[in-house]
Amino acid sequence: MARIKTLLAYMLEHNREHAGELGSLAHELRHAGRDGAADILDAGVKDFNRGNEKLVAALGLIEGEEP
Repeated sequence: MARIKTLLAYMLEHNREHAGELGSLAHELRHAGRDGAADILDAGVKDFNRGNEKLVAALGLIEGEEP
């Protein structure tokens, strides 16, 4: 169980980093006048965040359960 918790925590942080990077790219695209591509990336960031919420929920359930 410890391995699973560690892996989920790592994946959560990894996804958060990627979401931040994608948000920065969307910002750059918007400044370059590429609003369509920026909108798609912003939607992808929202998807990452929804996925991260599920990882947080799963991690919370695992941590709250008795071994």
